[in-house]
Amino acid sequence: LRAGHTVHAPVRGSETTADVAYLKAMPGAERLKLFYGVDLLVEGSYDAAMVGCASVIHVASPFYLTGSKKNLKNKLIDPAIKGTENVLNSCSRTPTVKRVICT
Repeated sequence: LRAGHTVHAPVRGSETTADVAYLKAMPGAERLKLFYGVDLLVEGSYDAAMVGCASVIHVASPFYLTGSKKNLKNKLIDPAIKGTENVLNSCSRTPTVKRVICT
């Protein structure tokens, strides 16, 4: 935003969620396009957010602060893999996407 780019930001919650208020208050927020109700685990959920994008920076991943190690694979690893696959599939379906960065 500071560099003048338009940023597409998928958001899990809804437009009324207080969690996005700080995003709307950022300098350059007029170039911030929020896409509400996306879900990493739903195939195609990111398609609309990627339309017209040249670059995708994927930083989202499930994160749990509590829980047992025995559920680590089901609660953390499997959803992280599935979410990354879904984002990459959306990138593949979007002809304008030329670069993908996964963190």
